[in-house]
Amino acid sequence: MPHPMVIQINEQLKKARDPERARGMQAYMKTTQEFYGVQAGPRRKSFKQVAKKFKGLTRQEYEQIIFELWNGRYREEMYQALEAVEHYKAYRDLESWPIYDRLVKTATHWDTLDWIAGKIVSSLVLNHRELHSSFINHHF
Repeated sequence: MPHPMVIQINEQLKKARDPERARGMQAYMKTTQEFYGVQAGPRRKSFKQVAKKFKGLTRQEYEQIIFELWNGRYREEMYQALEAVEHYKAYRDLESWPIYDRLVKTATHWDTLDWIAGKIVSSLVLNHRELHSSFINHHF
């Protein structure tokens, strides 16, 4: 059973769906993965509205939400997974490193990998230099 937050996020994405824009996004990304056609601004706004209802997440829920979204059918679900990573700052720590490592290993395109490396992994590596060699050795 999907987490209630994931259900609400997906309901919002479906409401905002734009098939014409989705085709353009899919063509631009040169992928067969489907898109809802929801641009970044409305997508982020929608995420924040849903997240307001889910303030006291456990670490287990945090991970569940991230991977349910990450493994979704549509690209915007992956983006929402990364929004969740950024939003719940209390869990942006060493204990969550395996989550971020898994995201890096399973990112299929430059857009998500850039987001993970630039906004998520980089801050942890800067604050925990011991991760640097581990990350480099495993990914390059």
